[in-house]
Amino acid sequence: MIKVVFWGYGNTGKQLFPLFYDSDEYEIVAVVDSNYAAKKNEFTLGNYEIQSPKIGIEMCENGKADGVVIGAGFPYNKEICEILLLRHIPIISPQYYDTEEIKNICDEKISIHGKFFHYRLSDVYVTDEENLSWTFIKEGRIFKEIYHSENAYKCLKEDWLQVHPTMPLKAQSQHVIEDETFILTMRHSKHYGHFLFQVLPHILLANEWGYNGKFFLKDLPCIREILDLFKIDRKRVIFAKEQGDTYLFKKALLPDIVMPDSMYGDSNAQIGFSLISNYLDNVLKKDPSKYPSRLYLKRKYSRRLLDKSEKLVMSYGFVPMIPEDHTVEEQLTYFHNADIVVCPHGGGSVSAIAMQKGKCFIDTFPYNWVHPNVLEMVDMLSLKYFMVVEHYDWSEEKPTYDDMKDTGRDYEVPLIILKNAIEAAIQLSKTQK
Repeated sequence: MIKVVFWGYGNTGKQLFPLFYDSDEYEIVAVVDSNYAAKKNEFTLGNYEIQSPKIGIEMCENGKADGVVIGAGFPYNKEICEILLLRHIPIISPQYYDTEEIKNICDEKISIHGKFFHYRLSDVYVTDEENLSWTFIKEGRIFKEIYHSENAYKCLKEDWLQVHPTMPLKAQSQHVIEDETFILTMRHSKHYGHFLFQVLPHILLANEWGYNGKFFLKDLPCIREILDLFKIDRKRVIFAKEQGDTYLFKKALLPDIVMPDSMYGDSNAQIGFSLISNYLDNVLKKDPSKYPSRLYLKRKYSRRLLDKSEKLVMSYGFVPMIPEDHTVEEQLTYFHNADIVVCPHGGGSVSAIAMQKGKCFIDTFPYNWVHPNVLEMVDMLSLKYFMVVEHYDWSEEKPTYDDMKDTGRDYEVPLIILKNAIEAAIQLSKTQK
């Protein structure tokens, strides 16, 4: 039998646990949870004591367990996944879905550019949550809308739209929508960067192939600004209302795949990115007298460059721009006019989609949040791209769970590497003029 550590015993874990507890293939050797002290008396199956994640990691590293089953829900599952991958601990996941079941309930499968597929279904229920939506049919079987990073879970087959058997939901709708609606409230879609890269391309591609229905979207001021900038009629948009509300869509369109996360090198992403880039190139103003050629995106709340790194950037004449102080169009216009951009990685990094071809982009990262998910865009725009990553001495001590979890902390990058990147970018930009 495969010996596993079961990590996470919240709502998701409680539903997933019986699959492994009753299995003839797996043996649960430990149950761990970051909130183990408060959860010690919650178990209803087995004679387990909930322990610290540190114990589970040690069991895997000492050969007492073959891998980890992640029982935590979003976003903690992603954080746990990153910790395990860094330590080369196997992640064990059940195969969630049955492709034949999807085919049986689907009214139509639509091909776009021969690459992306959408499913057309009837009577689809959507329960909207803060960071994602659970989409299910009246039998209560849930569609697990996933995104590219979950490839690490080794549970992907030929279809991205999965039917999840372990999470039945009751079909109690508060809103009934008769018009055909494209459901685009997937994970992270209530976020400037993810909306621009992973939701907007679906809207533009749908309009390109003649879709005339509506779109179901998260609601944020920046999302409304993006829709206005791209001249998408708000009458065609249904914004999700209160968190936890359930909608019944009589006719629904579901994406087979969220726009690929380009950190995995999927060139299909360029189809959507090119639509965005070409449009912005025609509508944004080119005004070198008003906008700086050397731009520093200054993060306001988290994952900021600390004093020494920031002072070095400013010493080269970079002009700071705080995104929260500007409209979406203004932010994109700053990027459009810049020859060189220095940007602590985050949602603002995707604004580089507005840069002109061949310009220079310097992307900085803390050591525990290295996600260069703009690579397809960089390639498409022929940007001169530099990654500058915070130093961590892995030979001294491996980072703890708490270290890896703190992805929003401020950081310094190696000044010599940052200096070399800036000077190389300046030299490159001079040769272009």
